[in-house]
Amino acid sequence: RTTLRWSSMDRSSSANLVYGTCSNRERDIFQRSDLQFPGPLAEGNPVRIPPDCFVHVMDTNKKIARVLLGPQNYTLLACEQVVFGPKKLIDLGDSWFCIIQNPVVKNGDTVEHDENGAVKLRFGATEVRKGRMAPFPLYPGEKLEGGLGHFTVVRAETGLVLRAKIDIVEDSLGLPTKRIANQEWLLPGPATYFPTDYVEIVRVLLAIVLVQGESLHLEAEQAHSDAEGVSRVVGEQWLYEREGPYIPLIGQKVIGKVVALQTNHLRALHLCAKRTFVDRFNKKRPAGSHWLLTAEDTDTYTPFPAYEAFMGFAHPTTLTHTPPSRHTRRLWALHTPP
Repeated sequence: RTTLRWSSMDRSSSANLVYGTCSNRERDIFQRSDLQFPGPLAEGNPVRIPPDCFVHVMDTNKKIARVLLGPQNYTLLACEQVVFGPKKLIDLGDSWFCIIQNPVVKNGDTVEHDENGAVKLRFGATEVRKGRMAPFPLYPGEKLEGGLGHFTVVRAETGLVLRAKIDIVEDSLGLPTKRIANQEWLLPGPATYFPTDYVEIVRVLLAIVLVQGESLHLEAEQAHSDAEGVSRVVGEQWLYEREGPYIPLIGQKVIGKVVALQTNHLRALHLCAKRTFVDRFNKKRPAGSHWLLTAEDTDTYTPFPAYEAFMGFAHPTTLTHTPPSRHTRRLWALHTPP
């Protein structure tokens, strides 16, 4: 029989654990295996914990596990066995974060224990640990969810839709803001999003680019203030006419783009009111009324689809004497059904 020295599952660690004695055949089997030794360690055998590593040692009488940090050689008692590790300490860089399930309860930097010596856990909770911090172990009961991740970089002309899991006060937009459970808000780019325990990412929005002569037809799905600070009520529709990229806010529904129409001295716009409203020239248009917009009124005009319909272009009728002379008059005629 010979002493078995077998590497742990963490292949980044060069240390071996001494698991007692076994036959030469058993030694060859475990040296070719990727599984950890299934049995408890024998009394008096040392556990070699490398630097920047940790193990969980359980007291089999009390069924309580504790953390041992390396580097050290620890001699197990008769009632102790290694149940986890050795594993590398979790080391986060400046732009890294991780999510811990069932995190331990801390009083400042001190981990709290119950009367039996077991660490206290917040079962069912999650904790986001981020940024440059000292390497730390996982305590018994804690779990690493999804591995390590980078902070989310929100590029220009994009936005993140965030949702609060519970009532919180957060500062993703730079100022402390109170959010209620299930409330959503937009984080426009360019920005860096730092994950928190009680906020989740819903989706990523891409900006809609408006060129000259284009407008965006929007509808309010909930009461809010738009990008220009105007209060909007549910069901209200309006046109956003500013050129450049635009990311719809939370509570805004994009109906579509509207292209501006041009007028000149030989072409006018024939419009019809779908409902009674006051147009941008401060003229009241009764429902069903028809009117013309000529070059004397405006060079370009964007009909508002919610209130007015574009019926087509109207062309002038030329009235002349016989024979024609240079004194020619153009009259606009609007023909409406009787």
